[in-house]
Amino acid sequence: MQENQIQKILVRHLRSLGVLFLAPMNEVGARNSAERERAARYVFEMGGLRGAPDLMILDRPPNGGDRARGAALELKTPKGSLSREQRRVLSHFRERGWLVYVVDSVEKGKEALRDMGFVSGWKRFKKSN
Repeated sequence: MQENQIQKILVRHLRSLGVLFLAPMNEVGARNSAERERAARYVFEMGGLRGAPDLMILDRPPNGGDRARGAALELKTPKGSLSREQRRVLSHFRERGWLVYVVDSVEKGKEALRDMGFVSGWKRFKKSN
């Protein structure tokens, strides 16, 4: 399953629970490398963060205790790996009291959200687009 498919399912679940979250728009579709470079430069100039996680949960996770300020989810395919920038950014999130998860499937995404305490309603979210 592709990252965007995993993300769509997790996003629907978070919305159904009324969780405050965002998905940074760091990747912009482009037809060629020149367009991709221009788009990346624009996103960065407008405040984009290279290596930002795919989903940032701004609500305090119910199971995060008093320390957890939020949660960051980086989505990967089963064969994907973190870039150096992603490792650096996720480390900064951890240092600032965020829970950090790297998930490579819907099931692992569900496990992460359950671990955080965001659990209701999963039966509605089978594999549908």
